Amino acid sequence: MYNPKDVLTEDGFDEYKAHLKNIENGLFYIQNHMDDLHIGSKDGKQEDDLWDIIGKFNDLLPVLKKGDGEKYE
Repeated sequence: MYNPKDVLTEDGFDEYKAHLKNIENGLFYIQNHMDDLHIGSKDGKQEDDLWDIIGKFNDLLPVLKKGDGEKYE
């Protein structure tokens, strides 16, 4: 993946970073309100799925922020 800063306009990059932050904040909010939302109360799968999503997003976030080293030419 290209470094988004290298291929997006300055405004586009700012918007991109805002979207990443919104996803991060949304997942954090849901994680902190799991009890209120009764996520996983019916079966544990919902909670497991949420933790999988959070983990995968956190693993992917550094690549989404700076790319994986592929160069834009």
